[in-house]
Amino acid sequence: MVDSGGNIYVFGFKNKKEGYLIYSITPGGKIRWAYHNIEIWNMQLHADMFMNAEGNIYFCKKYELASLDYNGQLRWTAPIDNGFFSPILGDRFGDIYLTGIMKSVYAYNTSGQKIFECAVEPHSQVMIGGAISADGHLYISESTNLYCIR
Repeated sequence: MVDSGGNIYVFGFKNKKEGYLIYSITPGGKIRWAYHNIEIWNMQLHADMFMNAEGNIYFCKKYELASLDYNGQLRWTAPIDNGFFSPILGDRFGDIYLTGIMKSVYAYNTSGQKIFECAVEPHSQVMIGGAISADGHLYISESTNLYCIR
């Protein structure tokens, strides 16, 4: 992920002591900050991040949605019933949407409060993609279906 100033944000693994982390790197290659000790289920499924217009960063930890401010300070965490959430989407109002293996779509506001949880009945176990249209409709896909929510 790259912000408007050219700073780069990446998930990574440093070592067993510091575990998984998020780096913010300047366009010149210097580390701006690092957020350490992120407990996750699976690197590939949790490497998704989203940055809103205010520069707040959203990502999933094990059983939590988390938000960092632009300077890498933890703003809040919100519990998630089950793991493996990806992708993370955001709308123009600042609301955040998650999908995952438990056949549900979750929505949270910018303060980390759950707005809704919508169960869907996919044919596959994992919800794999999503998009938000210009008119605010949330589209979620899985292997054989496309769902319009909201």
